[in-house]
Amino acid sequence: MIIIKAIRGFWLIILFCLCLVAATLLIAADLAIWVSAEHCFVFSILALGFELLFAANIVLVILSVFSSKKSLVALPLIALAISILPARNVMSISSQTIDNTNAPTYSIMSYNICGSQNYQPSAQNRVLQFIKQQQPDIICLQELRTWDNKRYLTKADIEQFLNYPYSYFAYPSHSGNNHFGIAVFSKYPIVNSRPLLFEQSANCASVCDIKLGHDTVRLINNHLQSYSFSKDELQVDINSDSEQMRESAVKMSGKMREAYKQRSKQARNIHDNINSSPYPVIVCGDMNDVPVSYVYHKISSGLQDAFLDACPWQLGHTFKHNYWGVRIDYLLHSHSIKTVDFTIMEADYSDHQPVMATFTNQCY
Repeated sequence: MIIIKAIRGFWLIILFCLCLVAATLLIAADLAIWVSAEHCFVFSILALGFELLFAANIVLVILSVFSSKKSLVALPLIALAISILPARNVMSISSQTIDNTNAPTYSIMSYNICGSQNYQPSAQNRVLQFIKQQQPDIICLQELRTWDNKRYLTKADIEQFLNYPYSYFAYPSHSGNNHFGIAVFSKYPIVNSRPLLFEQSANCASVCDIKLGHDTVRLINNHLQSYSFSKDELQVDINSDSEQMRESAVKMSGKMREAYKQRSKQARNIHDNINSSPYPVIVCGDMNDVPVSYVYHKISSGLQDAFLDACPWQLGHTFKHNYWGVRIDYLLHSHSIKTVDFTIMEADYSDHQPVMATFTNQCY
């Protein structure tokens, strides 16, 4: 009996510590929504694991209920209650789509194509072939790389292959005879367009005003600051000595800190452009940040998330590395625009999954 009591006492101490740590980390992750990484980027790091922390606190609630000290349940319960609002950005519990609408609709695909699949010309480029098969009304591409050399993928080659009547390219980065940036292709007239270039960054956004029938929609295509990890940095060698691993961790941490700071500034830039728009807005692209983040909170303020509108009870990971996935690719829209359908498409041509939504505009 003494041994059993000792084991139970030891388990309660462990359970208390687990509840305290998990609850504290979850609440700290929640703070990433309101605290810019310019002030503290630790919250942003914790937000990457929000889903796991939320699930861990649910498990601890169950364990606490069945323990001999049920009062421990208060810690994870409080953390979960505080996290309800951030959790609603991660997963919706109801659909807000319009069914069987008689109004005209239009489809938009957003896709980070990871450097245009080794720069292959369109005839061999499986990414472009996949996009052409889907035939969305509007295509928004990120991480597009084109070349002046016709042996590789050129701007003219893409335009001819996709065969959309209207297009706009924004290139913030040039290296020799290749150009890196984003692009929009549209079956509807692009009546106005301009780039949104970010300071000291190879990432950018673009603003395109697109004429849809009698109405105009402002489309903001984004590729916000990347971490810029090298392949070697992403492939951790467990046989490396502790000093090498420490140096690698410090280097990656520094890159993450700088990327979070840059994205915070870029998010405010996008937010200002949304607020100044005379038209309903659709914001899409690779924001390189999770739904529980300052970046998402800033940009999505006053907008609806098409994924949350149409995909209840799903996590919707759009970027996966090994066994870890996050949602960082979005289609957001003004309240006057309604989501009819949303799909995260299965495609193995990039490290991102393409997202596509069908919308109807009440002012159409």
